[in-house]
Parts: sequence; structure tokens; C-alpha cells
Amino acid sequence: MKNDNPATQNTSESEVTQQPKTAQDSVLSPCQKECDELKDKLLRVTADLQNFQARVIKERAQWAQEAKIAILKDLLPIVDDFDRALAERKKFTDQHLQSWLEGFELIGKSMVKLLDSYGVREIDCSGTFDPHLHEALISVADQKKSPGTIASVLQKGYSMDGTVIRPAKVSVVQY
Repeated sequence: MKNDNPATQNTSESEVTQQPKTAQDSVLSPCQKECDELKDKLLRVTADLQNFQARVIKERAQWAQEAKIAILKDLLPIVDDFDRALAERKKFTDQHLQSWLEGFELIGKSMVKLLDSYGVREIDCSGTFDPHLHEALISVADQKKSPGTIASVLQKGYSMDGTVIRPAKVSVVQY
């Protein structure tokens, strides 16, 4: 028997289409939920990986910087020795010895140039004492200079990229 009533036909067709849709939803709903959870997990794992990679890059750069500073710190006493040796140069008058010392002066300049290429700079000691840059070893009385200024440099200090490799050892005018 055929139902010619269009209202009845629509109702029965919608009932038929709703039942499979509901059955389909009941099967797909857990799958959709699991898919959403897996997407969320994937996003979290991806973010964790990116954070880890960034941290490793930062740590490697820090290790490289620390290694560079350690090597340069070991080189500084040699530079100091060259400076002291060349300061004594004026005491000698022998021409052969003067030529030999000029060669050493060139070696010293090469070492300073090498330090400069790595960004190592001598710490300025021309002004007042700064405990972040200078190490006070002696306090001296000096009427010509104001208290707290650096009287003399006992050992040069060096910094690299804003980091103090070795503070300058100085004598300070007492207060």
C-alpha cells in the first residue's frame, strides 16, 4: 500500500535517515573524540620538541661561549708576560737585542689582534673604581687625585661581549 500523503512520506523518510545518522554518530563520536585527543597530544608534543630544540641551541651557544672564555683566560697571562718584557725593552741598548725585542713586540701585537678578533677588550681603568670591573688590591694616599679613583693598574683586566673575563687589579686612592 502506497502512502500518497506527502507529509507522511517526509516523516517516514526523515525517520529512516535519522536512524542511520544516529547509529553513525554513536560509532563516529568516540572516534572523533579520540581524533581530537590525538590532535591535542600532537600539538603538545610538537611544542615540547620546539622548546627542547630552542633550549639545546641556547645551551650549545652558552657552552661555546664558556669554552672560548676559558681558553682566552688562559692566554691572558701570556699577554701580560709580553707586556712586562716589552716594558723592560728600554733598558737595553744593544742593537741586536733591540731587533730581537722588536720581533717580540710584533708577536705581542699579533696576540692583541687575536684577542680583539674574539671581541676581547681591555677594561678601562682611567676613571673611578667600579667593583664590577676592577679588583682593588691596595689603597693609597694621593692628594692630587680624588678619593675612589684608580691610582694605578697592577694587572690589566679584560672583558668580552659585556662579560668580565678577568677584572683589572688596581690600586685605589683612599677616602
